[in-house]
Amino acid sequence: MMLHQFPFEEVEQTPNLVKDYLSHSANISHQKILVSTKKKEFFNRNIVAEILQAQHQNLQLTTKQSENLRAISREHTFTITTGHQLNFLTGSVFFIYKIVQTIKLCDELNELQSQKQFVPIFWLASEDHDFEEIQFFHIKNQKYSWQTNQKGAVGTFSTENARKELELFFNENPEYRKTEKEIHAFFQENPDANVSEFTRFIVNLWFKDYGLLIIDGNSKELKKLMIPYFEKELTEQLSFQAIQKTIENFKKNNYKIQVNPREINLFYLHQNGRDRIVKNDDSFQVLNTNLSFSESEILNELHQFPEKFSPNALLRPLYQEVVLPNVCYIGGNAEIAYWLQLTAYFEAVSVPFPVIIPRNSFFIFTEKDVKKMKEFDWEFSNFFADSTQIFNSYIKKNTSISIDFEQNKRVIQDMYLQMKREATKTDSSLQNLLQAQEKKQLRAFDSLHKRLLKAERKIHDEKWQKFNTLYNRLFPNGTWQERRFNVLHFTQENQQDFIATIYQSTQTTIPACICTVFEY
Repeated sequence: MMLHQFPFEEVEQTPNLVKDYLSHSANISHQKILVSTKKKEFFNRNIVAEILQAQHQNLQLTTKQSENLRAISREHTFTITTGHQLNFLTGSVFFIYKIVQTIKLCDELNELQSQKQFVPIFWLASEDHDFEEIQFFHIKNQKYSWQTNQKGAVGTFSTENARKELELFFNENPEYRKTEKEIHAFFQENPDANVSEFTRFIVNLWFKDYGLLIIDGNSKELKKLMIPYFEKELTEQLSFQAIQKTIENFKKNNYKIQVNPREINLFYLHQNGRDRIVKNDDSFQVLNTNLSFSESEILNELHQFPEKFSPNALLRPLYQEVVLPNVCYIGGNAEIAYWLQLTAYFEAVSVPFPVIIPRNSFFIFTEKDVKKMKEFDWEFSNFFADSTQIFNSYIKKNTSISIDFEQNKRVIQDMYLQMKREATKTDSSLQNLLQAQEKKQLRAFDSLHKRLLKAERKIHDEKWQKFNTLYNRLFPNGTWQERRFNVLHFTQENQQDFIATIYQSTQTTIPACICTVFEY
């Protein structure tokens, strides 16, 4: 196995907000997380412990999971959390990466000291309703997608149609027999399983030996703990006011705004779906329905049926921090960006803000990939350049064209510079003419250069095809490998071996992109 690390600050695709956050938070460390536990007073331990016990009762738990469940109710236990949408068969492989990092960080903290215990938590985003984002996965060059007309929180969806698509996948890919048997056995025992239950099963199957606990926020008992915060959201629109101020500061720094707040950042769960709550004058309406409440009616509804109120992407982090003794969250760049939009809101509601750590990214290579990279002079130093730029560089080093274009371009520029200097002595009005003529000639020169390179590329056409095949393995459809392929793309019957390799390679407190040689 080989590692080559790229700090996120050096990766062009990393958002400027995240780069600046990392540069100003260079002291993200185990110690910083340990210190943050002193600020985390947690009064709901017994309630949360009971709910977690209930949510895990149908799973075969390992000794480590059982110990972690008991630990939640203890005063000196804290959680480190990640979460994700309920992607079909976990979707893209970075789903796995963020869980592994959460587990490893807990393990390292527990080894570092014995006064506190850290428990890894995976938060099921069961109330998400963006079905189009979670309904598919890619393995090799094939996309598997299931269709349904169900509406509302995706975690409650029946898996009937999904099972049909899984059958198609396993029929076309018999090498995954072990996984097929495990999933088939689950559905035999749980014929009415919904998407939340199926995702919980898959995550538990792969991570139970690491002690991971899984929490579903779509719970009446958990949402009871959020009633005071949901009340403020309905009556004061506190999140909107606080987040808007942060957004204004972000705009001044030219940061991309990840999520724009609504005046009310709550949805209402009903029989036919999950729709936004909006305030019109003195009434609260549920969009796309005939449901309408006065202020007293909607507050009464909240107290009687808190399970019907669902936080959106901006309120979900607060929900997590209120119900868990959480001190650290691990997420992707987009998640980090919207968490950072929430700092003023957390302060306004007097909830401690957790330590935020970007998850690791991985590029998985085979030994053959590495040899081909060397063949094309594709160095790690320009790993993230686009394919044309990399191959053009290869052509220049192996070209039959003897013209030094850069040197000749400088000759043209020097010639015009001298002419413009002379023009100032005679007729300064010639400056604009010379400037325009220089641009015209340089454009013509660049056009000729590109045409010669294109002609040269035709000579290297077979090489270009081979290079393109390699590039598309690492950047399929121009995206990062980890955002395209499912974990099964890299494994057949050895998911545990793959997870162990990622665990070994993961950096917990120094965010980085990592290249790993891994035969698949």
